[in-house]
Amino acid sequence: MKEYTPQGLPERKRWFDAVSRMRWMSTLIVCVILIAIGCLQLGIGIKGFREFHEIQNMWDISLGEVTAATLVTAFQPTKTWTPILRMILLANTPQLVVSIAYFMYNAVMTCVLLAAEYDDYAVERKPLRVSWARGAQRSTYYLSLPYRYSIPL
Repeated sequence: MKEYTPQGLPERKRWFDAVSRMRWMSTLIVCVILIAIGCLQLGIGIKGFREFHEIQNMWDISLGEVTAATLVTAFQPTKTWTPILRMILLANTPQLVVSIAYFMYNAVMTCVLLAAEYDDYAVERKPLRVSWARGAQRSTYYLSLPYRYSIPL
């Protein structure tokens, strides 16, 4: 009969290794593109504002006040519905893109934190996570992220 020799634990991985390179790259690319587009839009807005006012007067205009300097004039109104639909898409597309980026970022963080928790099971014995905890059981996270990570998101 062979003598049993316990095997050592595998080498701990970094959090970066918990997510595939494709998921990391796609998430980072989307976030960088969003930041770049935001900076570009800010530059275009400041340039358009300079056509009507001095840059020092920017703080004199109240937030939400409609002036010629604060309007997007990309599509001039005509008798057709096309410019209106373009303006609707221009106004609402950023919300869709930011929501997609949020879901991608949340998916990366979920993978990383679940891998870290799963690795901790090999080091320290922990109670089972369930929806409705009883006794020594632990409750699950809402939307799978610990509160210290999900609240800042």
